[in-house]
Amino acid sequence: ISVVVPVYNAQKTIALTLESLLKQTLSEIEIIVINDGSTDNSLAIVSRFEKSHPKQIKVITTTNQGAYQARSAGINHAQGEYVGFCDADDTAEPEMFETLYNKIIDCNADMAVCSYYRQENEKILSTEMKYDFPEAKPVDKNAGWLVSVNTATWNKLIRTNLAKQHATLNVSPRIGEDALFLLSIYPHIRSIAFTNKPLYHYYVNNSSAM
Repeated sequence: ISVVVPVYNAQKTIALTLESLLKQTLSEIEIIVINDGSTDNSLAIVSRFEKSHPKQIKVITTTNQGAYQARSAGINHAQGEYVGFCDADDTAEPEMFETLYNKIIDCNADMAVCSYYRQENEKILSTEMKYDFPEAKPVDKNAGWLVSVNTATWNKLIRTNLAKQHATLNVSPRIGEDALFLLSIYPHIRSIAFTNKPLYHYYVNNSSAM
């Protein structure tokens, strides 16, 4: 699989993010870091990781265009059959992508979703997306349940050929870019698999766009 990590001025957090991805139990994984025109020390940090782990980490630098365009660039470079995402200030549990991959294979689904921790520093505020869904649900005209699926990309694994069908934009939206991305690919997805196991740590950032 490929994991896309958009990075913009994340020098304080990106090392922990990449360390968590390098600890993944799934062996066949590539980490695509999109340095979105950072003006701090982010590029130097991710470049050191790339130099130390050339077979696993690929760094691509672009002019600053926003998270949506950065993810698009990452998807275009993805060589894995499946693509996932991780924000530059969050971390993933070691078994996250192996679990999501196995869910997709076992359920013959196009996407897998896990529950996650919402936390502030080391304090866990809540566990979210821990719904009593069956292992997989079809995406069809009766899929009103989709509104209960969080709109972030970072707790999901998607077939790469379907992710490539996301809406093409000339300018990244300032907010809601994850929701727009997912809404544009849902029409191409047959079913979504779920796991109630929390596998992602979403850190509350009071300075984020939202």
